[in-house]
Amino acid sequence: MIEMAKRQILPTVIDYRGKLASEISSIQSIGQEAEVETDLFARISAALHSFSRNLVQLERNLEKAAEMHSQEAADQAAAYRDQVFAVMNLLREDADLLETLIDQKFWPLPTYSSMLFNV
Repeated sequence: MIEMAKRQILPTVIDYRGKLASEISSIQSIGQEAEVETDLFARISAALHSFSRNLVQLERNLEKAAEMHSQEAADQAAAYRDQVFAVMNLLREDADLLETLIDQKFWPLPTYSSMLFNV
């Protein structure tokens, strides 16, 4: 999950957000409002911030849980359940939201709708 987030989702969202920022500038340069685009930019930025924060937290929690190999297996399993999997779910929620905000032709992974309706 960390590799997918770092190598596929994060770069795609950053690139798309940059393209959107350029579009906003272009629209505004001809004296037009870019209200819809600016709103989308803000929503993507907020989701990206949360995604990035949860990605960092996941890496930290995974490292801590992996270092518990000298402790009881039940304690390590609880750490994975409570600290790793919990943040994985948050990261997945962020990715799901970003998937709905990013144009499908840019999204690097199969979307839920393409998996459900194009199988």
